[in-house]
Formats: sequence, C-alpha cells, structure tokens
Amino acid sequence: SLETGEKLCNILDLLIYSYEFKNATHDALSDDELLRAMAALFDGPAQGSVERLGDAGTALLLRAAGGEPCASMDDDEGSDDPEEDGDDGEAW
Repeated sequence: SLETGEKLCNILDLLIYSYEFKNATHDALSDDELLRAMAALFDGPAQGSVERLGDAGTALLLRAAGGEPCASMDDDEGSDDPEEDGDDGEAW
C-alpha cells in the first residue's frame, strides 16, 4: 500500500498535470472532459502510473478525450515543442 506521503505527492502531481494539460490544450476541454481523458490514459496506456500519465503528450490526451483508443504511450505523435506536450523524446 502507498504511504500517506506518497499518496499526497501523487495527488499534487495529478493537480499539476491537470493544469499543465489544461494550459497545453488552451482550454479546449472542459474540466470534466479533461478528467475523463486523464482517467482513460491512467487506466490504459499509463498503466496506473501517475508519472507516466504526466509524460503523456497533448495529442494523446486529446485523442483520449475524443474517445479514440490509445493502446500505448507511443501512440502520441507529439508536437514540435517538448514543453507543450510533455514529450521529452524518450521512448517507453
């Protein structure tokens, strides 16, 4: 089981990622759409990892928000700006 401190860090990370995704998508998604997309990525390609969820790019997030299946984090084509989509160029 996760220790209390680790749980708090995960919650803070999720909050930070939600703001980063919201800014990166220029508020194209409502809060509910964003949370559903994040949950789909967390349960799917991120395999339950908060850190992997944070590494998801905006293209992958938007596909998840549109209901498109995302089999892996490699499905994200990313953008030209690594700061924008969280893609640091490392392969999973």
